[in-house]
Amino acid sequence: MRSISHGAPSGLDSRLADGWQVSAGLVRGVQNRQLICCLIAFLSLIAWPGLGYGNEGVTSKNWRNHPEIVEVRNIYKSVREAIDSKKLQKDVREFDYCEPYVDTVRVLYVDHRGVVRNYYFSGGSDDSAMRRDLYYDLNGKLRFAFIQAAAANGTRIEHRIYFSPDGRRLWEMQSYHKGPGYTFPTEWPEEDLIRDPKKAFETMSPCKRKVKKQRASPQGEQAETGSKRGGD
Repeated sequence: MRSISHGAPSGLDSRLADGWQVSAGLVRGVQNRQLICCLIAFLSLIAWPGLGYGNEGVTSKNWRNHPEIVEVRNIYKSVREAIDSKKLQKDVREFDYCEPYVDTVRVLYVDHRGVVRNYYFSGGSDDSAMRRDLYYDLNGKLRFAFIQAAAANGTRIEHRIYFSPDGRRLWEMQSYHKGPGYTFPTEWPEEDLIRDPKKAFETMSPCKRKVKKQRASPQGEQAETGSKRGGD
């Protein structure tokens, strides 16, 4: 009597094993492709941060890392580095105080091509004062405004405005550092956001311009004081 085998034929076992290996390989292949796609997407976001924002505007949730704000921040940093390393030509005009909030100082920084990269001006009154510090890109377009203001009652604020290349206000914020408050504007007036800094710098002031005193030469100092040098 023939014995009945309840197991699968050996040939079938081999085919089933091969099938499982193929299926496992396909699964691993899909997983690997998914991993590669995720890695590519992650690296793309690092290389091009703007891809993650699409056409999304600047908001209170994303402004710190939004690509348009990051661009402005980099412009600010590059200008500050150029100023600190004395790569920009500096020109200064100072005036006596004669009227509230008429400029008492104007400072212009220009690059080697004659493009203004930074312009700041300051003035005040009996009870408050402010400085408007403006930064421009390589095309001379206003991209960042940093305003510092203080009042006699102890109030201190900082106001920041980020601009797009076409001059739109991307983001504007004001922060109080101390004091009970003052009537500084929460949306800064356009008249302080200078688009033509060279013209503003050269504009005539109603206040008298300060004349820097010439330092006496060593010979002059000696003649005035009657002092002697060397072994005399």
